[in-house]
Amino acid sequence: MDRTHHRGSRAVIILASLAAMVAAALVGIFVSPGGASQRARAQAEALWSAPVNLSVSGSASRPAIALAPGNVAHALWWDTLDGARYVRGVISGTQTLWAKPQPVPFLVGESKRDPSTNKVTLAPPAQLSMAADNTGAVHVTWLDTDRGLRYAFMPPNGRLGQGPRLTDQALASSMSIDISGTLRMAYVQSSQAPGSPAGVYYVRRSGGAIQRTLVYSSTYFRTADPGSVSVAVAADGIGNVIVAWRQSPEDQAQFARSADNGLKWSAPQPIAAVSELFGIATQVGVAVTPAREFLLIWRDSTAPGCGMTQRRSSDGGQTWSPPERVLSDLKRCPARWAFTIGSDGKLWFIGTPASEAPLSDTNGVLAAWDGSNWSKPADIQLGYQDSVTQRTRILGCLHMALAGGSLAAIGCDVRGDVWSLHSVAGLERFLPVEQVSWDPPINLSAARTAQVQENEARRATTETTQHVAIATDRDGQIYALWSRADSAAMPANRLDIAVFKGDRFLSPAAILRVDRSNAGADPNAAMAKLDAPSLAVNANANTLRLHLVWSGGPSGRPFYSRAFARDANVSSGWAQPQPLPALTPIGGAPDIVADPRGQLLYVIYTIPFNELRGVYLVRSEDDGNTWSEPILVADGAIQNWDAVDQPRIALDPANETLHAVWLQTVLPGTTGSRAVYYARSLDRGKTWSAPLLVAQGDVDAPRVALTEPGVVVLTWNLTHRISSVSQTSNTWYQVSGDGGARWSQPMPVPGFENVTGGSALAGDQSGQLYLTALSTGSGGQARLLFTQWRGQGWGPVDEFSMGQTAVTGNTAAGALVARSGLLQLVMRLFELKPDGTGVWESVAISRRVAPVELTPLPTFTPLPPPAPTPTPILLPTEVSLTESVPTTLPLEAPESSPLGANLLLISAGIAAIVVVTGAVIGLMLMRRR
Repeated sequence: MDRTHHRGSRAVIILASLAAMVAAALVGIFVSPGGASQRARAQAEALWSAPVNLSVSGSASRPAIALAPGNVAHALWWDTLDGARYVRGVISGTQTLWAKPQPVPFLVGESKRDPSTNKVTLAPPAQLSMAADNTGAVHVTWLDTDRGLRYAFMPPNGRLGQGPRLTDQALASSMSIDISGTLRMAYVQSSQAPGSPAGVYYVRRSGGAIQRTLVYSSTYFRTADPGSVSVAVAADGIGNVIVAWRQSPEDQAQFARSADNGLKWSAPQPIAAVSELFGIATQVGVAVTPAREFLLIWRDSTAPGCGMTQRRSSDGGQTWSPPERVLSDLKRCPARWAFTIGSDGKLWFIGTPASEAPLSDTNGVLAAWDGSNWSKPADIQLGYQDSVTQRTRILGCLHMALAGGSLAAIGCDVRGDVWSLHSVAGLERFLPVEQVSWDPPINLSAARTAQVQENEARRATTETTQHVAIATDRDGQIYALWSRADSAAMPANRLDIAVFKGDRFLSPAAILRVDRSNAGADPNAAMAKLDAPSLAVNANANTLRLHLVWSGGPSGRPFYSRAFARDANVSSGWAQPQPLPALTPIGGAPDIVADPRGQLLYVIYTIPFNELRGVYLVRSEDDGNTWSEPILVADGAIQNWDAVDQPRIALDPANETLHAVWLQTVLPGTTGSRAVYYARSLDRGKTWSAPLLVAQGDVDAPRVALTEPGVVVLTWNLTHRISSVSQTSNTWYQVSGDGGARWSQPMPVPGFENVTGGSALAGDQSGQLYLTALSTGSGGQARLLFTQWRGQGWGPVDEFSMGQTAVTGNTAAGALVARSGLLQLVMRLFELKPDGTGVWESVAISRRVAPVELTPLPTFTPLPPPAPTPTPILLPTEVSLTESVPTTLPLEAPESSPLGANLLLISAGIAAIVVVTGAVIGLMLMRRR
């Protein structure tokens, strides 16, 4: 380009900029990265510049935009009268200095001249795509009306020039720029010719030369429907290239890898093993992170929402992580995907409508990958307010591009004009909320099932998780345990455990099992179960030991076993199971807590119904060797309760106080009101206070925990109807600052709505307490809720999508490793299988948490504690334990759990102030008389 042209371009840029300033004065701006609240934030924080009308024609559509280093923007669109138009602009602050649009005669779908009239008819290009590389060069691809794939190239500061026709018949194409700035393309060809068979091709441009290589050939592409075929390509800049494609709606997506920049290719591989897939991939994508890690992403046809699923490879595509659900918060499923690394060191996902999308498709999507997690996606909607008509016009056919720390966007309106905007804020400001820091979920029971299938040569795909439990020891090891049944219709007959050591879970192992082989001769064997496990860890003479209780036998009696921590995942390391002392074989839902200072153990359980119904406690003062006779905590018959269930216990070792909650419920097969009750013991469980009514109604899943010595938090779930056909379950909480003598008013935990089952309270009694639960989110998806105790209430709630459909019964248990700040959960989660059915799995998930400064609770003068119920202290019963190979036993009855919110502890103080003030006024009046 000569100097005269440069001077002319500068003059044109100045004139165009003045015109843009005038247009900006006439046009108001409307931008939205999401819902109404985010829309207001966008305007207040000025995320985008004022939109500029680039076409000013009334006949423009199909725009595309690219952003090059140095904030140079390149825009293309189609004009029904003038054909393709191109314009270059330079972003400067809140303005873009645009040059005058220029025609691009060769960028056309088809050009026909009528010989009789000499009139030329132009057809628009299809699938117009544009990208800028690290040098500032621009690459353009499009399909003509014969589906020929065309290519054009513009050198930095040069002119757009026509390139070769890459293929005569393309079903789909893709283009990306790698970390080194090299252009990579892939396309699927349907035509068949000698030396050029139908198949998947890879194209690389290097040094001005275009190199084409066949990746995979198939004659089936000759008759494939273009709408069902997709292809994607990405490279890490050091020789490794991945090409992925989808051939038809019936065939699974595949990928191939090259380790030599595309000269040689591996045999095609499915995107995942059949056992790891739920449905057919309807769209595929490939990306490379700043750490040169490959991400293989696809849409699962059977998953809820957009079904975005991902695998990762850190070795150039040789090995891959298991599939995981990602970007589950997407509110719409974009047709066009692009992945770009920003100056913030994150990989950005840009989703936009197809280039030929109707004007009604107005939204784009932004999300960022930080190396471990995807952010919540931002929903982008752009528009302007016409100052003449005072009407808001939303831009359709949206396209976006990212380079460095800047975004550029282009779209068209209903009047036939193309508008452009650019970002005026940092990239992080576009994300709707902070990124959730949960690590990817791990399906523990699926790993165990795979072992069973391989080692025992039998199918276990119908197995289902019934209950979960978790505990942690002083060394930071975590023990996740769950009960497992052969099918959903059977009682649980196995206990599995997985030990978290270092930074990962070891392979799960079965530690106890019920033998049902003699079920025909022994009816009790068919009903025997291993259910409702509870786990605790203590240290005795510097030896860590696990203590396990569960509901077993045909009637649910509590059983006990123990093992040294080093032998936790070895079945022979667990002691022979023993029944705990009980007044009747009928029992349920035991819960165990260990005194961290020595050998004292407490187990609370229920006799759910009949004359002896109630809540009971047994104690061991010698690390589980012997146990006391049952101590009555609450007499269900005297209280006139129909049934009792779901006891939970917590220990305040500083005050030697036990805190218990349970559920007063109804008989099986009947309906009625239920209630949550609380009691405490100030003498190590020997005597108990009278039951205190906490909540009544359709309540469930009581939980109890201590944030610090003397501060007790209760949570539960409360279900209420919102219409004749729908209902919702919310988590409520109550807190005591004086060891259970006085309580705040019950309040809902903000944000813990539509919970589907039991929650997890996890803390270290140093003041830090965390509440989690699974809930139903938008679109019926399962979401993990998280909040942190702040001293007088709960902090902000964040949500994490589990990538599964929400089902009642999803529940969680949690443990906190205080010294490392690791919060680990194990969940009972319903997961879909490839055939569309579902199964309950044991799923682990973790995140790092940081302590917060607590706001002290208000103080008040406590009332005298309730008089303890005189329960006899019975002499210990010898229960011998043999450290040998354990036999199998059973489990039962699902449960749910609650969560917490903000609190008021000032009602008692207000009452005292009112009384004192009244007395003072009374004395003053008497003196006046």
